[in-house]
Amino acid sequence: MILATIGLILAVQEPGPDFQKVFQAHSEAITDLVFSPDGKKIATSSMDLTVGIWDAQTGKKLGVLPAGEENPDNGAVCNQFYVRGLRFFPDSRRVATFGPTAKIWDIVERKERFALIAHDSASCLAITPDGKTVAKGGWGITLWDGQTGARIRSLEAEACPAIDTLSFSADGKILLSSGWKNNEKVNRAHLMVWSVETGEALLDLGKGRTRVNHAALSADGKMVLATLQNPDNETSRLVAWELPSGVQKYSFDFKVYKIDEMVLSPDSRSVVTKTWGGSVRLWDLAGGRERPVNLPALHAAECIAFSPDGTLLGIAEGRWVDKEIVPFLSIHDPLTGRKIASRRVGLQPIKESWSHLKSVTVTFSPDGKRMALALANGEVSLVTLSEFLRSK
Repeated sequence: MILATIGLILAVQEPGPDFQKVFQAHSEAITDLVFSPDGKKIATSSMDLTVGIWDAQTGKKLGVLPAGEENPDNGAVCNQFYVRGLRFFPDSRRVATFGPTAKIWDIVERKERFALIAHDSASCLAITPDGKTVAKGGWGITLWDGQTGARIRSLEAEACPAIDTLSFSADGKILLSSGWKNNEKVNRAHLMVWSVETGEALLDLGKGRTRVNHAALSADGKMVLATLQNPDNETSRLVAWELPSGVQKYSFDFKVYKIDEMVLSPDSRSVVTKTWGGSVRLWDLAGGRERPVNLPALHAAECIAFSPDGTLLGIAEGRWVDKEIVPFLSIHDPLTGRKIASRRVGLQPIKESWSHLKSVTVTFSPDGKRMALALANGEVSLVTLSEFLRSK
């Protein structure tokens, strides 16, 4: 049995390079890290069964939420009922957690507001930009009132879809869902576009396709982008469709069976992909072609993020050094691929990693002035971007 370290986590500020502030946020691996919309706070979830709320500038602990539960039948860390992911509401006061269950928390009062009770677990969650509607994915999709927690409706998808990702359009009128069909043996891709107001399925873009690995909606809600495995199970493709027509706009082929990462730029004009061999490629969606950039093979790249204005590309790596994972952060120019700066981050190497978690992830603050990295050893590194770029 493991004990949740509720209220006992010590966020001690550690010395380190001038560009970062490092603190031990959790006693086990961090599963997610998000900035609040106002940029003043960050929330972290962990396999130690807690969610931490921190000052985004200083790393000071603001609160701890007992969001996970122990598994009475299995004491192994990886088998506990811990939070898998987090989403802030637009007011920056409430945060949604999902994993075994989906719950909404008031982080000022540090208490649960309500739970989104359903018969299945919560594998993913999305919140409309106005905070009025919450979509929960598991074995199916349900919509909930973001203010009261009342169930609005279930979306009638094909039998037994396992939902991996959900995303709303900027106006909150369209919902994109991706995942796989449990009742199919060959064409298992679930990729659908929904009307939030009526619950009607507007498009089924996964029909007849083998598997979808990543999916995203453009900022203006006029395009869907996805990476798909081909029927040969040896190659993949990146596909873009126009909305609302569903007409295929672009298709780019890859000679690998899976695309590990797909990140859409804030203006939805570019997308970055990374494949298993470490190949990082940039695609010009406006021109419908690959952009010739000079990015080296990054075999250890685990997470890629655009700055909010789209002018910088942050890449977090977990490099194996003497049987340990050492986290690095590099900043690149997304137009040319030029590396602007690269430094090791965190204080301690990562001695243990979990196959279902990344050893290091990176995200930009809403104003683009800071970055936060979550490490599998429970550390968080808060990076001041201007100092990092000067340090090189």
